[in-house]
Amino acid sequence: MAGVNSDRWLIAALTMLVGAYALGAQAQQQMTAQGLPLSPMLRDALAIQDVKAARPQIRIVGSSSMHDLTLAVAKDVMAKTGLNEPIVEAVGTREGMRLFCAGVGAEFPDIVAAVRRITKSEYTACMDNGIVDIIEMPIGLDAVILVTEKGDTVFNLTARHLYLALAHQVPREFVVTANVPPGIARMALLAYSEQFLDNPFTFWNQIDSRLPAIPIKVYGPSITAGTRDFVNSAIMEAGCRYFKPIRNIPSAAERVRQCTTYRGSPQFVDVPDPYEDNVVSVVLGEDDGTLGIVTFAILEKYKDQVVPLPYNGLTVSEEMIAGGEYPLRRTIYYYVKRAHMLNAKGEGVVRGLREFMADLTNEATIGPEGLLDRMGRVPSAAVERETARRNAGILKRLER
Repeated sequence: MAGVNSDRWLIAALTMLVGAYALGAQAQQQMTAQGLPLSPMLRDALAIQDVKAARPQIRIVGSSSMHDLTLAVAKDVMAKTGLNEPIVEAVGTREGMRLFCAGVGAEFPDIVAAVRRITKSEYTACMDNGIVDIIEMPIGLDAVILVTEKGDTVFNLTARHLYLALAHQVPREFVVTANVPPGIARMALLAYSEQFLDNPFTFWNQIDSRLPAIPIKVYGPSITAGTRDFVNSAIMEAGCRYFKPIRNIPSAAERVRQCTTYRGSPQFVDVPDPYEDNVVSVVLGEDDGTLGIVTFAILEKYKDQVVPLPYNGLTVSEEMIAGGEYPLRRTIYYYVKRAHMLNAKGEGVVRGLREFMADLTNEATIGPEGLLDRMGRVPSAAVERETARRNAGILKRLER
C-alpha cells in the first residue's frame, strides 16, 4: 500500500511539474498581477524554461530619480517569483536610453527607466540597431519643482524669469543698462548688431523688480539626467520664446542651443547623478535664495527641510499634478525590449521580463495608495493605468 501511495504522489508531482511547464508566460503574468506567490515546486518547474537564457538576471538602466522605485519593484517581483536580483544602474535617462538602444543581446540592457518619453532620435537609434519591438509603459506622474530651505525667502518664478537667470547669453535688447539704480529692473531697448550678450544678471530683482534683491544661485541636474531634458524643454525653451531675437533664428537646432546653453557657477551649478539627494544637501545651509531643481518625490522625502517655490503662481500639490493644473508635471515610463524575452522553447536573453511588467503595472504598484503613491509619485488616471497594463499584457509594440 505504501508503494502505491508513493507512486500516486510521484504521478501527482510529475503532473504538477508538467502543468507548470505548460503554464507559460501568460498564466505566470496573471498570477503575479493578482499578487499570488509561486510555490517552491512551481518555481523549480518554471526554472526548467530558464536553462537556455543567456543571462541569469534582468538588467535595468536609466533614471537616477526613479532608482528607488525600480529597486522596490524588483524586490517585489523577486519575492513573488523567485527571480534573481536584477542589475539596476542609475545612469540617468539620456545615458540609459543610449545603452538600451545600442543593440540586442545579453550585453545590452533589457529595461530602461525614464522620466520622459523616448525621443524620436532615440527611437530611430533603437530601430537602426535591430530593436524593433519596444513595449512602452507610462506608469505614473511626477513633477519638477524649485525648492529652497525652510525659512528662506519664497517667491514666484516663471519660465521667462528662469531663462533670463540661467541662460549663458540673453537677448541684448533686454539687458539692464548700466545707469539703472540698484533694485530697479527697467529694460532698455538697445540697438543690437550683436543679437545676444553674456548674461549680466546676478540678482533676481534685476530681471523683474517684483523679485527679491537676492543673488541668483540655482543647483540643477547634470546633462546626463532626464530631468535636465525636461527643464530644457518645459522651462528654458518655453521662457526664451518670449523674445524676438530667439524667434528670428532660422535654424530650429540653433534656437534650441541658444535657449538651453547654461551659464556657469555661481548662478547655475549642475549636480552629478544621483543629483536630487545631492541637490538638497547643498541647498541646506546655503545663503538665502539658493534654489534647487528637484522632483515631487524628493520634495515629499525632504518636506521637513525644504519648501517649494510657486511656479506661474501655483504651489505644487499632489492634487494639482493629478489634475493637470501644475505646469511642470510629467509622465514617467519604463521601456522593455521584447527581443530579450524567452520564447516558447525557453530560448532568449533573460527570464522574468513578463513578470516584471505584470508587477510594475499592477494596481498594487501604480494605483492609489500603491507602491508608487507611497514613494512620492502620483498615480495616473484609471484609464491610463489600464492602458499601461494592456500594453504590458499584449506586448504592444511602440510606434513613433
